Amino acid sequence: MRGDGPVWWELAPGDLVTVSAWRDLVWRLGSGELRQDTTRTPDREPTVLLAVALTLLVVGAVSLRGARWLHRRRATRAGLRQRPARRHQA
Repeated sequence: MRGDGPVWWELAPGDLVTVSAWRDLVWRLGSGELRQDTTRTPDREPTVLLAVALTLLVVGAVSLRGARWLHRRRATRAGLRQRPARRHQA
């Protein structure tokens, strides 16, 4: 924790403080109306990872749809060029 700030300046031995923690990480102290962040604030890594994952999901879905469309288009064109021979039934 930083050694200066509004909470640090106002604290005396025996004062009550409020500790804000996230996943076993203390990131803010409070005393009354005063708040002070510590040097270890929660990062935005989970949010960034979610954004990257969603972007990759959308790109992958669009790529799969485009590949399907291209495959069906080529299959249709190949079918028009090469018609199978008809069998006559007796």
